[in-house]
Amino acid sequence: MTAPNFTISWIRPGFPPPRLRLDFPTPTHGGKRLDLSLALVNLCETLCTHIPELYHIDPDRLILNIVRNRKRTVHGLQARITPLRFEDGNLTGERRGRTYQIQRYFLDGTELFYHLAFCVPRFFMLSFRERLITVVHELYHIAPQFHGGLRHFGGNCRHHGPSRKGFDAIMGELVDRFLKHPIHEKILAPFRWNLSQVRQQFDGIDGWAVPKPRLIPLGKLRSPHLGPMMIPDQGQMLSHLMAKEWEAMEEGNNHG
Repeated sequence: MTAPNFTISWIRPGFPPPRLRLDFPTPTHGGKRLDLSLALVNLCETLCTHIPELYHIDPDRLILNIVRNRKRTVHGLQARITPLRFEDGNLTGERRGRTYQIQRYFLDGTELFYHLAFCVPRFFMLSFRERLITVVHELYHIAPQFHGGLRHFGGNCRHHGPSRKGFDAIMGELVDRFLKHPIHEKILAPFRWNLSQVRQQFDGIDGWAVPKPRLIPLGKLRSPHLGPMMIPDQGQMLSHLMAKEWEAMEEGNNHG
């Protein structure tokens, strides 16, 4: 029996990561599109060179995606981060007495450590400052060791500390300090626009749509030459998310 591949590797331009294409109802800008993933990459690179608390992050090991939210309201999930390692950066871990391995992702030969996703169009319903806080919030979850795991706090709430309100206040302070730097407006502009302003300039929004990494349950297979060896159970491998075209995006509930 041949063991399935534990990794997925994307090489541009021939085999790029899957993308999500969100089209506005009436194209009037000659096919011009906002690449939100590229805008997020540029922003994250800038944040990680201007905020000392984020200096440990290597933006090249992040995959920044967009996902479509179904409900057109500002309330709900704004963004999420998924680590590509278990506790302390381990590739395998135990869950309910069983061993799992996290699927490994590579982009242009570089292994990725964190999968981030931002909900669209909800992300554009936030104010400029709220959007920056959302991005910094997700980046701050990255462990200081940058080993593929998450930052942990003491107490019952391991990921936000004793007070979620206090955590959010700290993120706001980091953003306010960041904005005191002379940041190029080209990097910040996509995060100032609300959805109506985006529609006035573009025919749609594009971005990476890499699916969240799956946990591969490990089972034992005895080899007559090598003895027991670990392989993933069949039927549990990751299937690529196919990007779906969005028929329309509503303008309501925008906040500048």
